[in-house]
Amino acid sequence: TLSAENGWRHTWEGLDAAHGWQVVEQTVPEGYTVSISREGITFVITNTLKPSEEPEPTPARTPGTPTTPGENLPQTGVLWWPVPLLAVLGALLLLLGWGLRRRDER
Repeated sequence: TLSAENGWRHTWEGLDAAHGWQVVEQTVPEGYTVSISREGITFVITNTLKPSEEPEPTPARTPGTPTTPGENLPQTGVLWWPVPLLAVLGALLLLLGWGLRRRDER
C-alpha cells in the first residue's frame, strides 16, 4: 500500500526478468480516474479527481462602445528640441570654417 509515509513508492526486488509484470490499482476511490503508464522499468500510477459537475459557462462579455479620440493625437516619440540646436551649431561651424580658411589665405 502506497502512502505519504513511504513516499508514495514501492520497489519489488528479486522478480524474474523473464516474466511480464504489470501493475493494477485494485480499489479506485470514488470520483477518481486511474491512469497507469510505464517509463522503462518504472510504472507510474496516477489518480486524478474527476470534476464534480460541469462548470458553469461564463457569460459572454459584450464589448463596450468605443470612444472617439479627441482632436489632439498623442506625441509618438518625435523629439524636436535638437533641431534648432543642431542648426545653430552647424551655422557656427560654417562660420568657424570660413574664418579659418580666410585666415589661412592671408
